[in-house]
Amino acid sequence: MTLCTTINGLVDETFICKAILNPSSKMVEVKVSKKFQVVIPKEVRKNVNLSAGDQLIIKVEDGSIIMIPKPKNYTQHMLGLHKKIWKSVRVERYLEEERKSWLEQ
Repeated sequence: MTLCTTINGLVDETFICKAILNPSSKMVEVKVSKKFQVVIPKEVRKNVNLSAGDQLIIKVEDGSIIMIPKPKNYTQHMLGLHKKIWKSVRVERYLEEERKSWLEQ
């Protein structure tokens, strides 16, 4: 994930974006062009496995610009999420109970 913040709260051609790879990595600075384009440095692209043509999801949060690579495959991206929540649940039994509740309605 890449996180960008404004220096003085201003967005113009001298706006500097600080890219944060993760807490243990160093920051890099990039400059926004007159067309509001930013070149993502090679070390950042390698760190998040970003290639030409990949799409980014951009959101603004607390005055910061957050750029997140859009998953190429949402199924693979979501695989294993909430594993800890379901660890103690017997899935087959849970599904049986859910299906029974559907019939009761």
